[in-house]
Amino acid sequence: MWHNTDSLLASTFYRARQDFKHEILVDNFAGIPVYQQHGASDDNVVVYHSRLMHRLLQESGSPSKYHEVPGKNHWYTGIMTSDFLKGFYYTYVQRPNATNLLPQRFSVTLPPAGHMSTRGGIYVDQSHTPDRVGSIEVERGMTNDGVWKLKTRNIRRFHLETSAIRSQVPLYIQVDGSTRFTITPSNSTTTWYTQDGAGKWTSGGDSWRTISQRYGRQAGVNAFLRTEAPFTVTAAAQETRDLALQTCRNLFQYLSADCIISYAVPTADSTTAASRAGNNVNILLGAQPNGYTAGNFAISISARSLDIKTSQGTTSYPFEPGLGAIFIRPLVNERLELVIWGSDIAGLQQVARLVPVLTGVGQPDFVVVNKGTPLKGQGSLYAAGFFDSEWKVSAASYVS
Repeated sequence: MWHNTDSLLASTFYRARQDFKHEILVDNFAGIPVYQQHGASDDNVVVYHSRLMHRLLQESGSPSKYHEVPGKNHWYTGIMTSDFLKGFYYTYVQRPNATNLLPQRFSVTLPPAGHMSTRGGIYVDQSHTPDRVGSIEVERGMTNDGVWKLKTRNIRRFHLETSAIRSQVPLYIQVDGSTRFTITPSNSTTTWYTQDGAGKWTSGGDSWRTISQRYGRQAGVNAFLRTEAPFTVTAAAQETRDLALQTCRNLFQYLSADCIISYAVPTADSTTAASRAGNNVNILLGAQPNGYTAGNFAISISARSLDIKTSQGTTSYPFEPGLGAIFIRPLVNERLELVIWGSDIAGLQQVARLVPVLTGVGQPDFVVVNKGTPLKGQGSLYAAGFFDSEWKVSAASYVS
């Protein structure tokens, strides 16, 4: 049976899938040579997506070279050495340099989760909110003044990586009509351009990467899988240890990931860690008499309720059968902790099924389930949404 969902809640899950829609990133291809080759008989990844991207690239003014191979499936002998592909290779390998590929006008389109590398030498470190796409429109000055004019939407912080600019490095940049900022290639990677709450842009080299700021490998639930060391799965309660073992099995089966199981009592204050420590999974059951929170973090668990702080105030969910929550929270050194909590075993088992084990599954940063979720699905959720660049609940999140 189909169960209707609140429109805001439905849009939250639609937004979660946006990170994997290539269609919204088409403008990033300007100036990048693209060759598409697809087996016409592919029954694994059908040709529709390649045809769609080819059409969208044409509409954007950056057409790709497209070749659909008759009678071929998803993989076949010679797929990487076809005459068409070799011709594409030779065309660009034989060029003396690649310093003239950047168009005079180009865009940097950032998916909502914000994880993307440089584009035209511009690296976006933070967006204001994950609720919508961020973008920078760039116009390179072709005169001797060497000025790049940037127009931003939903961009909070960025820096330049001059070594990645496939053109002449700018002498100045002007952001949203601000005063000009002088570019010094020697320290460009440590100079950040930041927009404050009043819309004013400033530049500076001060360190801003603290636990209160969301950045780097903390972009979205899927970023939890980008650990730099084995996962640590903590299960202090006896009843949660089988679940911890199953979580480790799933991470190993799908990702060949190593895990360390710990039965120590968890602490919410993870302000120190070894530089090579990995991401954590913390499995909690029932009341937390001493409280479980991290400073001013938006979600906390007490002896009687689960609490979510938003700009409108605090919403409390008293313990009830089937209540559970799964959410990420920041740790030092760009690390993440995935918290899996249930007021009882039923709630805990529900949210444990939402532990990400595949990188392409769109999922909000936090989800709160209840006893009606197995029947009604997302339509029954108490809350679901995302955290912004300062780990606050974003404005478009659903908190009932």
